[in-house]
Amino acid sequence: EGLRFRVQGFKHTGYVAVLYNPGSDYFEVELQDDMGHAKTRVEDVCFTELVDKIDELVERTDNYDADIEVWKNTPESDPDKQAAKDLGKLVCELQELGIGGDIIIID
Repeated sequence: EGLRFRVQGFKHTGYVAVLYNPGSDYFEVELQDDMGHAKTRVEDVCFTELVDKIDELVERTDNYDADIEVWKNTPESDPDKQAAKDLGKLVCELQELGIGGDIIIID
């Protein structure tokens, strides 16, 4: 039993399954393709390390900051994806100016 969610990162696009192993009190993180087939499995992940391990497997590259800049400046063909990217850029600019806060999107 566990949790599975879809991701689209620099290093992995597909699913991430987080499975609890009650015998060891640790987790397993499994990367799956779009069909749900296992590609990579990491065992014995402590609860406090889950976020960092998933980030390492899915998103964080050796040149992460440069990759983010390229991604931010590459136009999207999907208008919804472009709107999300524009909103993300705005949030980053506000944070750089020291302006914090929450963004709430209302449909």
